[in-house]
Amino acid sequence: MAMIFGGTSGFLGNRRLLLRSAIMLVLAIIIFIAFFSNRFTSAGLWVIVAVAAVFMVGMRVVGSLEKKESRFDNGIIGERTISRELEKLPDQYVVFRGLLVNDHQDIDCTVVGPTGVFAVEVKSHKGTIGFDGERLMRNGRPFEKDFFHETMSEAVGLRGLLDRTAKLDIFVEPIIVFSSNAATVRLGPGKTKNCYVIGKRSLNGLITGNDSYRIDAPTTQKIANALALTVNDKHKEKKLALLSKLLTVQKT
Repeated sequence: MAMIFGGTSGFLGNRRLLLRSAIMLVLAIIIFIAFFSNRFTSAGLWVIVAVAAVFMVGMRVVGSLEKKESRFDNGIIGERTISRELEKLPDQYVVFRGLLVNDHQDIDCTVVGPTGVFAVEVKSHKGTIGFDGERLMRNGRPFEKDFFHETMSEAVGLRGLLDRTAKLDIFVEPIIVFSSNAATVRLGPGKTKNCYVIGKRSLNGLITGNDSYRIDAPTTQKIANALALTVNDKHKEKKLALLSKLLTVQKT
């Protein structure tokens, strides 16, 4: 079983907190207006109309914010789903959740093991996933963001982080994985625009079967020591000590 460091990516967690704060603020304004609206009726019909308009706009804003929060919740669930899948990897693998590459970029899941280093970008979208020769598509329509650029940027950022912190020049494999059982990925087993694009059932097989860049146990430990500094995990010291024991057993 792979060892897991960290938790939900800071980006998703922070955005959800901001959205919930915005929802509470809008609801507080609506309640305030509704409570005091009877005091303004003497000012004329236009005040009543204005209060009603503000109320309707406020409710629409709340609805929009709740939809966005739902998307972030799906993203968090997707990360947890993939984390549980990666935990099934053999003992010599290590997984980092919410790895901070720099001040504005983190990686959903980073995997380190004998078959290399992997930057895993998790997507919770449902539907049929395809490729039109340039962009990823869902049900025949392009996604709202360029997932290829996003994932490649994270892989390059991780390679730079390893160079700075561990003094290692190691290629990082970029992976886009769809976490939902309701997602059907219709791309081949090879790379598309230098990224693997797969469903969750193919993830562990891809990682353990990769042979492009193998690393030994001491290098795995060195990378884990460096990356553990960038994740929020209060048990990281104990986990690193346990990992050292496991990797020592693997060497012998």
